[in-house]
Amino acid sequence: MGATHNKCSIPKKNGRIIVIPTFDEMLSELDERNKIDGWSVAEMSAKIGVGKEACRKRVAKLIESGTVECVGKKRAYRIDGDGCLVPAYRYVGKQ
Repeated sequence: MGATHNKCSIPKKNGRIIVIPTFDEMLSELDERNKIDGWSVAEMSAKIGVGKEACRKRVAKLIESGTVECVGKKRAYRIDGDGCLVPAYRYVGKQ
């Protein structure tokens, strides 16, 4: 418990290595973006390279611990191009 996820380096077939940021690093970006409109799960998922379901579970735990809060809804677009509202989250600090 309490373990911090380390950066993950993934070697690719073409010889390049990609580095995926940790969830904790992404939280610091959440803090910077708080002034705008928060982050949706889809945005966080794409940013850190984790599946949406895994991201949802992490966000739920962070909400439970008081580190992240839901700030309402923000506009997003479905794959068919129609707009919809999705929950947006912001970093409030470690409790």
